Amino acid sequence: MSLAQRLSVFVLLVLAAGCDHRVPTQPSDTGASPLGVQRSTGPIAFVSDRDGIEQIYLANADGSAVTRLTPGAAPAWSRDGQRLVFFSAQDQEIYVINVDGSGRSPVTHGWDPDWSPDGRTVVFRGPSFGIDVVDVSGSNFRALYNTVYGAFDPAWSPDGRRIAFSAGTYIDEGLGLWVVNPDGSDAHHIGPDDGELPAWSPDSSEIAFVTPSGSIGVSSADGSGQGVRAAGPATSVDWTPDGKLVFTRSASPNRKAPGQRIFIAADGDERQLIPEASAPVRPDYSDREIAWRR
Repeated sequence: MSLAQRLSVFVLLVLAAGCDHRVPTQPSDTGASPLGVQRSTGPIAFVSDRDGIEQIYLANADGSAVTRLTPGAAPAWSRDGQRLVFFSAQDQEIYVINVDGSGRSPVTHGWDPDWSPDGRTVVFRGPSFGIDVVDVSGSNFRALYNTVYGAFDPAWSPDGRRIAFSAGTYIDEGLGLWVVNPDGSDAHHIGPDDGELPAWSPDSSEIAFVTPSGSIGVSSADGSGQGVRAAGPATSVDWTPDGKLVFTRSASPNRKAPGQRIFIAADGDERQLIPEASAPVRPDYSDREIAWRR
């Protein structure tokens, strides 16, 4: 997908999500988690519009006990597993929230947030479409990387040493993978020339990403040894703590119909991780943007 197409899709999603202003004050069970059963506090977070608007949900590791948390998108876990940072399309703000639904508080204006491993800092795509960092309190803003082509989807490595992101390249206005140190030094392109949505492996040795065709690629942290691990078209990817890939693609066998679902891949096999919602408000709903606590 070209940079221009990506920006157009982003604007459309923002406009659609901003039409509804309902904000629950606490988690409530929906879909696969009827009243009276366990509420999940993770380790899975994902985004779904199964209840009519785009919201963040939590689920157990086996996909059970799906629990609505808050309206929002792009969730990322704190290392201690007690909080999530996320983006709200309603006001274009980044927020943090406790996994029990309490303590929802703003951090800064921006998109695509992720945590530093020590839980003190948030990296995000800033208003200038570059990669920025700010303390979780909203103070001490620092710009890390800026480009006229735009930079997206920063991901902080679990070892804390590098931040990966996708940024515009000169090749067909595509997106390539880059890394930068947390102090803003040594920003450089690691390839591929067309890859986005980077996700670090638990040991920081590999980076998973989505290709323009939607397949899931994996490379070493320096960009070498690139290879396809799962067929697409995928729209997001992450890792489990034990090194499995989790990703979003169409639920349809031909993989082109509307309605995304979350899958897990291991040893060449794939299976749907989050079960079908029970009586969803939107029959053509999508589950996407999975984030696994680790």
